Amino acid sequence: MTGYGKDIQIRVGVCGNPKFPNYVLEQLFFDNDEPEHPGCPVTMAIYNGRTQKEFDYNQLGEYSESWSSAAMTFVEVQALIGELRAPRIAVKPRAPTA
Repeated sequence: MTGYGKDIQIRVGVCGNPKFPNYVLEQLFFDNDEPEHPGCPVTMAIYNGRTQKEFDYNQLGEYSESWSSAAMTFVEVQALIGELRAPRIAVKPRAPTA
């Protein structure tokens, strides 16, 4: 994600493998006349969650995936992926009581 400004948001793919979700980087563009108005997001790149490689830019229009409705910063995405990849503790079922 180097080379992008501070006005970047990330949306995570909600379809596919939850351990390695694809993600889209969106640059926010603000109206100079109304700097407090929410920015308009423009897709800058889509990345493969397993390989961390960018999908071919020419295929961005063809690539369709359901993206999270909430956008996150890079740090927030790192925390979420850490939670998704964390080992889960299996709960041992209790024996039936007589």
